[in-house]
Amino acid sequence: MFILIERVNWPAHVIASLALALLLSYFLQIPLSPVLFAIAILAGIAADVDYAESKAFKLFCAITFASVLVLARQFFSLQQQFANYAIPLAILSAFAAIGSVFLFKPKHRGITHSLFAALAFAAIIFALLNDWKLASIAFACYSTHLLLDLELKLT
Repeated sequence: MFILIERVNWPAHVIASLALALLLSYFLQIPLSPVLFAIAILAGIAADVDYAESKAFKLFCAITFASVLVLARQFFSLQQQFANYAIPLAILSAFAAIGSVFLFKPKHRGITHSLFAALAFAAIIFALLNDWKLASIAFACYSTHLLLDLELKLT
């Protein structure tokens, strides 16, 4: 028996995304890390970045800041020429991410609720970390949000 839930809230998206990330990390043999959890949490709520009135949007801003901080620090630490500036560049990246959220916010359940957005999210993770396993988890976790919202568009 299936129960159709009309509206899925942000905790359900985060829990589903974390559960999927843990499951996939086991099968892909990825160690648990702050980076993995940051990707899973961010992917779980990223699709709702387009709805400013939601708790998810406000939480997304805080989590985006923290997640981008973690991911950018990891990225800049891996780059020899930026290693000494990893923390300031990570902070700058986090502020830039929040700024872009407000500047480029699309209509609700538009492009952010599409497979294109899930692929773009995964591509960003891959570009930052050069890790196809983490990028795959990012895509899967983002797609989970779309499935829970029953909003699966190709573009």
